[in-house]
Amino acid sequence: MGTHAIRRSAAFLSFLAGTLAIGSCFAQGAAREIAQSRPTPCLDRAVPLLNMEVRQLGVRAFLAGAGRGAKLPAGWAPGNRHYDQAFAITNAAVAADEKVHGAWLSMRPTDYLELIIGHGSAEEQQQLRSFFASPAGRMYWDFIIDGARCDGMLEGLLKRGVVLSAAQRTAIGELRGSLMRKRQQFEGTFGLLAETQKQRFHQGAQLFDRLAENEAADRAAQRMAFAAGDDAVRASMRRVNVVVNKEVLALLSAFSDSAAGTADPEKQSILERTLGAMAYAPSFKRGLLAEKQSSGRTTKFIEAALAADDRQLEAIIAGVYANYLSRQEIEELARFYESDAGKALVAQQAHDPSNPRPSLRLEPNHAAQARAFTNSATGKAFARVSNSQEIWAEVGAAIRTALLR
Repeated sequence: MGTHAIRRSAAFLSFLAGTLAIGSCFAQGAAREIAQSRPTPCLDRAVPLLNMEVRQLGVRAFLAGAGRGAKLPAGWAPGNRHYDQAFAITNAAVAADEKVHGAWLSMRPTDYLELIIGHGSAEEQQQLRSFFASPAGRMYWDFIIDGARCDGMLEGLLKRGVVLSAAQRTAIGELRGSLMRKRQQFEGTFGLLAETQKQRFHQGAQLFDRLAENEAADRAAQRMAFAAGDDAVRASMRRVNVVVNKEVLALLSAFSDSAAGTADPEKQSILERTLGAMAYAPSFKRGLLAEKQSSGRTTKFIEAALAADDRQLEAIIAGVYANYLSRQEIEELARFYESDAGKALVAQQAHDPSNPRPSLRLEPNHAAQARAFTNSATGKAFARVSNSQEIWAEVGAAIRTALLR
C-alpha cells in the first residue's frame, strides 16, 4: 500500500498533538498526589476504553489515507462492508503490535485527574487536598468523580459509535447499572452529612467542576496519547502496514470495483459551493482563533489554516464530507443554504457566533424553515457528519497534508 496511508495517519496524529496540545507536561507534585489519593474502580474500567477509541481514530485515519491514495470514489467509510473488514483487520493488527512493542495510548485515570487538578493554583490544589480528605470530599470522589462522571464517559463512548465487542457492551451495561444503584445510595447517604459537610461538598464540587469544565475525557485521552510526539505511532503503523498490506489492498480493489460506474464528480463541487454559502471556512477559522486565544499558544497547523484562502479550506473539507453524504443530501443542503431562510440563518450565525440557537433570532417564516431543515433527514445527516470526531480527524489530516507539505 506504500507510505501514503502512513503519512495520512501520521498527519492525523500531528493534528491532534498540534491543535490539542497539552502544553508543557501533565500536572506534577500536589496534583499527582491528590489524583492518587483514592481508588477509582469505575474509571479504571472506563479509561482503557477511551484509549481504545483513540486507537480506532488512528486506524480510521490510516484507512482514509489508503482510500485517498487509491483515489477511491465516495463511500469508503464506516458502514461499507469492504471498509468495515479493512478496519477490523487493521485495528486487530494495531492491537497485536501494541502487545509486542507497547501501547502508544497511555492515559490512566490518575493522568486525567492530574490534568484537571493541575489547572488549579497552588492555593486551589491545597483546598482540594483538604477537601478530598474530608467526609464530604470522599463522598464527592466516590459518588461523583468515580460515579456520575464515569457514567458520562461510558455514555459518550456509546453515543460516539466506538466499535465495541458484545462482551464490552455487556460489561458497560452492567457497570452503568451499578452506577445507577450507586447514585441511589448517594441520594440516601448525602442527607446524613452534617450541614457543614454539605456546604463543604458544594464548595469543593464547584471548584473541581470549574477546573474540569473544559477537559472532556475523550479529548484529554487524544492529547495525552500523542503528547510525546508521533514517532512511536509511525513506527507502529509501518509494522502494521506490512502485516495488513495485501488484505487491505484487496479490499480497496474490491470496493473500487463495486463502486465502478457510481462515482459522482459533481458532488464535491456542489458541496464546495454550499459550504461557501454557509460561510463554513470563516466559522472554522473563528474556532481556531478562539482556541489560540484561550490557550495562549499556537501551532503551525492553526497558523496555516488561518492564513489559507476560504475557498481552499472549503474545498478540502468538501472533499472529506462528500464521502459521507449522498448526492440527494448534498443537493438538499444546497437548496436550503442558498434559500432566503438559509442565508438569514448564516447571517445570524456570523452576527452572533456564540448563540447556540440562532434560529430564535430569525423572522418567523425563516425560523420555521430553519427548524424544518434541521429536523429533516438531511439536516440530521449533515449534523452527524459535521459533529463526528472521526470525520473531523480526517478533515484535520486532509488540511495538514494540503497546507503543510
